[in-house]
Amino acid sequence: MSTVDNVRLTYLWNHRSQLKQQEWGDLYNLIQSILKSYPDAILSTLLYEKEDYVHDFFIQKVRDKKDNIIPSVNTISSRFVWTAFQRFLIDCLRKENPKNPEIKGETFKTISMDDMGDQFDPCGCMDIDISIMEEYGLTEEFIRQRSNAWLECQPHWVLIYLGLMYCCVDNNEPLIHFAKRYGIASYHYNARKLGTTTNPLPNTLIGQWLETDFGINLQQDHPEVLSDIMKILCDESKKRISFLQNAGVIHVHQNE
Repeated sequence: MSTVDNVRLTYLWNHRSQLKQQEWGDLYNLIQSILKSYPDAILSTLLYEKEDYVHDFFIQKVRDKKDNIIPSVNTISSRFVWTAFQRFLIDCLRKENPKNPEIKGETFKTISMDDMGDQFDPCGCMDIDISIMEEYGLTEEFIRQRSNAWLECQPHWVLIYLGLMYCCVDNNEPLIHFAKRYGIASYHYNARKLGTTTNPLPNTLIGQWLETDFGINLQQDHPEVLSDIMKILCDESKKRISFLQNAGVIHVHQNE
């Protein structure tokens, strides 16, 4: 989203109690535009079409909450809207599957978007260096879009490796045990193929993605921008994993 759109979104959001009909339409279009690139795979576990949830989200979490705001506090960004939408979808999932014990009801509690405030950091990536990305002609939004497009096309085991092993710095579980728990065959071969056991190489899945989508020559040294891209890829991977775990889509194999 452009800087102009971001400023406009923040203004409209913080003045919801005073908006005219045309301004409500502008606010809806901005939010709809942001959620257009929200991963369809996450929505596939729900009953209705994506447009239905976007509309309900706007009505319930944006329009109907207009009187519960502190205008001088919130700064609204695309990440803010994405994260609030995900929380809304978790609520919808619980309502649509009230008897499903695998949906962890306490993991995602309903939080008003107004309560998050400008201190809320949904991606957990406060140390991303925007200036470094700009040197390569990249933006955080573009990297997130490309990360989700890439994850969408990968086999199931890639997301499990990234979201539950590679991107979790506190996971010291041996690979053989991790692979057994999640039913991943040929785990050493797949880890090398993905590119998580070494720095990204051109002949790995991650290496090919970096070269194809971002034009980065991995034969040269680009440690800082690669680090930022991988942080964002990890963040998007963990978001998907969190949702799919709550939806009961990812299952852990019981020890024999």
